[in-house]
Amino acid sequence: MEFALSISLATHTPMQHFYRSILNFTPAGSLSFAGFEISAYRFGNSILKLALPPEDMQPEPKTPDFKNGFISLRITDVEAVLKEAEREGVKVFIPLMEGEVGETGKAKAAFLVDPMGNLVEVVEILEGRVAWD
Repeated sequence: MEFALSISLATHTPMQHFYRSILNFTPAGSLSFAGFEISAYRFGNSILKLALPPEDMQPEPKTPDFKNGFISLRITDVEAVLKEAEREGVKVFIPLMEGEVGETGKAKAAFLVDPMGNLVEVVEILEGRVAWD
């Protein structure tokens, strides 16, 4: 089983750059379907679909907040991702923090903002496990 997440966008290029170049997602193909231009990217066992709808349905970038949730990604080097994000001018919504997760785990995490205003948490487990492992 795979998990796929689709994000509607107003333009492909900035979002493709964010997920491919900064977060290192792997291109998994593209297609046109029902007026949508879709680019797919693989991250672990998951798929991210960046969907460009017809012009009259395209969303505007939003102001980042936690009201609409966030995307959470477990990565192996959060500091390297943050360094690249800052070098590329990506907005850091919540800077690097470190703390306990669950009863036995420690993690480092930060929140970035993608070009459409979605919050993206990048998490590195330092030791132990988290409850859902």
